[in-house]
Amino acid sequence: CVIRHLVIPSHVRPFDDPLGGTFLVRDRLSQADTWRRQVGGGAGEPYPGCCSQHMRIRAWGRQRDLRIVRRRSEHARRHATSKRCTVARRRRSIVRMALVSPTSHWACWTALLFATAMGSWSQKTAAKKFVTGETVSIVMGLGLSNLGVVPFEAPVYDFVNEKLLPLGVALLMLQANLRRMFKETGRLLTMFSLGSMGTVLGTLVAFKLVPLTALGEDRWKIASALAASYIGGSANFVGTSSALQASPEVVGAALAADNILCAFYFAFLFYLARNLRPDSEGKGQSQGRLVEQASASFSEDYEDPFNFLQCATAIAASSVFCACGTCLAAFFGIPGYSIPLITLLVTFFATAFPRWLEPLSPSGEGVAGIIINIFLASVGASGSIVGMLQNAPFLFLFCFVQVGVHLMLCFLLGRLFGFDRRDILLASNANVGGPTTAVAMAVSKGWRRSFVPAMLVGTFGYAVATFLCVALGFNVLRFM
Repeated sequence: CVIRHLVIPSHVRPFDDPLGGTFLVRDRLSQADTWRRQVGGGAGEPYPGCCSQHMRIRAWGRQRDLRIVRRRSEHARRHATSKRCTVARRRRSIVRMALVSPTSHWACWTALLFATAMGSWSQKTAAKKFVTGETVSIVMGLGLSNLGVVPFEAPVYDFVNEKLLPLGVALLMLQANLRRMFKETGRLLTMFSLGSMGTVLGTLVAFKLVPLTALGEDRWKIASALAASYIGGSANFVGTSSALQASPEVVGAALAADNILCAFYFAFLFYLARNLRPDSEGKGQSQGRLVEQASASFSEDYEDPFNFLQCATAIAASSVFCACGTCLAAFFGIPGYSIPLITLLVTFFATAFPRWLEPLSPSGEGVAGIIINIFLASVGASGSIVGMLQNAPFLFLFCFVQVGVHLMLCFLLGRLFGFDRRDILLASNANVGGPTTAVAMAVSKGWRRSFVPAMLVGTFGYAVATFLCVALGFNVLRFM
């Protein structure tokens, strides 16, 4: 039949695509437009035609809509089942199956403290020869989350990152008296500075040689954090990665690779020092006796290393530094840099008022160790085993190149400037492991006159590594 007053304004405009695009029905409607031009009619005016033809045009448009929706749905389904999305789908399924809800705060705290306790307990067993307590804490947190016991994300983890971590860094820096460091370290501080140069050069070489493209935007951030770890220690790794806002999953993989490499590196340093003698060995005096004397001479000022009053005072003072550093970061518009500013404040006051803060450092260091291990457990709980296994080999190779170039440059510059092997090994140990491992090496080898300098140069690394490596990342590595 002929419809004399049929108007089809909707058909000559684009159809709406439910997925955000548009398309035009051209074939049949172009015939109607041609007829209008021939008879002189305008758009939207009635034209003669068949109602069945008009309905076919409308049905054809609806069918094309459905075909586009089905095609795009099929594309989305194929993408969701691809290898690229496998990790994300597994992560979501594990989150749904987690026994502990993210809002079950006490259960999450129990898991983190359990992982921390296991890390500390491992250092009382024979396992301490092969793995560090930090690595055990990370692996325990990683296992609990990937087995579905605790969630990957929880408010407790955010509290640890935002509140506990700055407090731990402040407690660790209470002994950062720069005046005492420059006065009592002697030539060891110069060797330590040369070793820091070796770490920076090793980072640049490793960044060029080892591909970290799988990390994406985090690759220069993790490289900076690892450089901070090999100038100061794990606290500097944490501070630098927090300031640069690296993703927790990559941070966990890098920490695991770092700790595994450090275990082998310290064993290699002891092997290089196997023929070096203690400072003095009297007649009939064993090396164990020398170690006891060295320990006594170092701790004579700290007869009670975990005094309750000193512990409470250290926490209170560190809380003040954290509040001031956080306020300064907010005032300058750099909230991510609260930890570097806290480090700067504590170092300044520890240097200006050593009589007030230095007696608090033994107790503060004990509490800081617990906090750092809790943070590492939370980092492990936020990570995926699949993602960590994918990134860990490249990160381990990156760390190996970093430390290898560092050690080569230490021996090269050390021999050039007339340092003996003991100073070279102690400085390198303080660079890579911090004051704790350097002091342990000095005590075990009986190097009594290097005991306090090793502790001080390691603390000096704590004071400067975060600032140095944040600047290295922003000004150099980001553009490489």
